[in-house]
Amino acid sequence: MTCPQGFAQQRTATLNRIRGLLSELGIVLPLKAATVRREALQHLEDLPGWANTVIGQNSARDARRGAGSMPHSKRAQSAVAFSAFLGLPTLPRTMSFFADPPSLLPLAQRERLARGRRLATPGGQGDLVWHVWGERRAGEPPVVLLHGGSGSWTHWVRNIGPLLDAGRQVLAADLPGFGDSAPPPGGTDADAMVAPLAAGLGALLGGEPVDLVGFSLGGLTAGLLLAEHPALARKLVLVGAPAMGLVPQRQFELRAWRHLKTPEAQAEVHRHNLAVLMLHDPALIDGLALELHIANVQRDRLPRRRLAHTDILARRLPRLACPVHAIYGVHDAIYRQYIHALAGEFARRAPDFRGLQLIEGAGHWVQFEAPEAFDAALRRALEE
Repeated sequence: MTCPQGFAQQRTATLNRIRGLLSELGIVLPLKAATVRREALQHLEDLPGWANTVIGQNSARDARRGAGSMPHSKRAQSAVAFSAFLGLPTLPRTMSFFADPPSLLPLAQRERLARGRRLATPGGQGDLVWHVWGERRAGEPPVVLLHGGSGSWTHWVRNIGPLLDAGRQVLAADLPGFGDSAPPPGGTDADAMVAPLAAGLGALLGGEPVDLVGFSLGGLTAGLLLAEHPALARKLVLVGAPAMGLVPQRQFELRAWRHLKTPEAQAEVHRHNLAVLMLHDPALIDGLALELHIANVQRDRLPRRRLAHTDILARRLPRLACPVHAIYGVHDAIYRQYIHALAGEFARRAPDFRGLQLIEGAGHWVQFEAPEAFDAALRRALEE
């Protein structure tokens, strides 16, 4: 057995670090390496829980000490090394206990979301961050959520709870270059995200097919991902996805904000951009929507994205082997009067298209603007 990188010349040191890690959990290891491995292999189902517990406790302690970047301690690194040393699949690192959910959410929702776990897999220039709720259940694939452009996992804050109520495990990625995730290798658009997402899902789920739900840029990315890795998903649900080749020109214009000097001036532009692209109901633009939007766009590190304004998703759909569902707001600003041509185009492109559900009264960010109607539509798609 080869020790993981960084310990190859220090086998004894590795064993001692493993013993130190597990002794804090009341697990006493024998001296011989072969015996360590043989006995630890009897606890494979428990091992990820041990590692996550130790790393999470350590990160919480670091937070109390004011560690701004939540660095991994030697003990946390030992947990990951332990998994590699035993010849297990790579164990994703738990970066910290879950960050505080948006402050304007109702308290019960905030508390529930705060019980999630925050994992990381390799992401090109750094980590690809995943937010996880619930446990895997036999016969129920995890639901993987991919957010939209200039967003993060918080594009789904109103939809995670109902999925958990339905007994599903939920994994919401911060796509490469957004939220807490590092930019992808070799590009600044959806196609550069395919490799780190495929590797991350493999590390997290070991090849188990998921129900993949992608919003806007996340829908485009999901389509590109499954065109190259069709075995990753049992089904695909596209939500407000662009790049279907139906729209002759862009239907909206966003305003720049980074050059503005005051938060008030920036907030006015953010309100404008939410109105022209994301939300149909102007009454929803302040409050929670504005809080989420401002926090997300400030962490967008992928400028000059262009694929959303092409027909690349339409051209990739014929490669998909799984059933494809679609959910859009009837007032989606990306399509406007072209929205009713979508169903026919999906049926023409996707070999196993199961239908388009249009949500009345909602715009592009349909899952936020009409959460109850959207959650019901998503439930129908997932249960079919």
